Amino acid sequence: MEPYRIINENGCTLEPSLFEHVQYEDDFTAGIYNPLPIRFRGSSSSVQFFCSTTLVPMVGDKCPRKMCTWNEYGVNNNFGKNE
Repeated sequence: MEPYRIINENGCTLEPSLFEHVQYEDDFTAGIYNPLPIRFRGSSSSVQFFCSTTLVPMVGDKCPRKMCTWNEYGVNNNFGKNE
C-alpha cells in the first residue's frame, strides 16, 4: 500500500477532517492536534504514522514558517491535495 500524506512539507494539513495544521509551542516543539478518534478500514487493524523532520536555519531570532490556510468545504485546500 502506498503512503498517504496527511501533512504537507509546510506543516499544513491535507486532511482537515482528521487533523489540524501543525501547531508550534516554540521553536523546538510542535504537534498535531486530533480531536477525534481515527478508524481506517483495511486488511490490517493497525495504522502506522511516519514523520520526516527538517531543520531550517533561523532568520534573526525567528524560525521561518509558512502560513497554512484552508477551507474544509473547498476542493483545493492547502496548496493542492496530496501534491
